[in-house]
Amino acid sequence: MEIGVETWYRVHEVRLPAAVEWQVSWPTRNPSFKWHEFGSDTVRILRFSDGLNASWQQDELQWQVVFLHWKPSVIALRLAEGHTPEVCLTAAGHSFIGKSELQYVNIHGLQLPVRFYQLADTLQPVCVAYCLWSDRAVIQQFSAAGLSYGTRLAPVLAGVRNAGQRSIEIMLSGVNGLPEARNAVKALLEQILLVRE
Repeated sequence: MEIGVETWYRVHEVRLPAAVEWQVSWPTRNPSFKWHEFGSDTVRILRFSDGLNASWQQDELQWQVVFLHWKPSVIALRLAEGHTPEVCLTAAGHSFIGKSELQYVNIHGLQLPVRFYQLADTLQPVCVAYCLWSDRAVIQQFSAAGLSYGTRLAPVLAGVRNAGQRSIEIMLSGVNGLPEARNAVKALLEQILLVRE
């Protein structure tokens, strides 16, 4: 059985592109830059391999950026897809007044799949941008997938194991809505994203 499973995945994985990975170059020289610890519940639930959380102010904008990386594993795919802002921020008691369709933002030649949200329960506009990236995906996309038998079985039938994933969640205040947030997030990503192939 083990030989059959390994053969199934290896035959399908030959067609996958080489891994494309990116990291965050943090603006640690900014005087307002601060690291934030993850709560023990967050670490236990998300089970990421590496994670960093920081905030800073630049011009009139206040930023908080959470970068998570899941190394290749069986569970990483479902953990990453099951914890988008729609799931996590709603569970924390927030609601949204705006949400975009999945958009592709070109950063250093990568088409990053990003969805934008605007929180409804804040004194000033707060927007969130979220990107989930699969290191070897043919098509980069994501949804707030539930853990059903169907969502678990589809990758198996396609012969896709998790080859590693990473996410970046960017929360910003000081903008007037989603269009302005999109431009600000694109400018930030061009500054802080480091791509390696």
